Amino acid sequence: MANKIDTIIFDLDGTLVDSAADLYEALNQTLTECGRNPVNVNSVKGMMGDGITKLVERGFAVIGTILPPEELEALVAGYKGYYNQVS
Repeated sequence: MANKIDTIIFDLDGTLVDSAADLYEALNQTLTECGRNPVNVNSVKGMMGDGITKLVERGFAVIGTILPPEELEALVAGYKGYYNQVS
């Protein structure tokens, strides 16, 4: 009996869709909302991978801010709202 494939999953970010511009806009909106300076798009491209939480964490780390878990969680929620607006 042949194996049947039920599901195929694509990682679209950077593979089939270039979403760097949307990720960049949402991250910078998050940063500036917190009174931080924005980062450039090439920096964001280097931060991509491992999900939104890591992107937000890396975005703040690159400007010298280490976020406590509860603050990171709230900022990720805000980031998702911005991303939904720009994507």
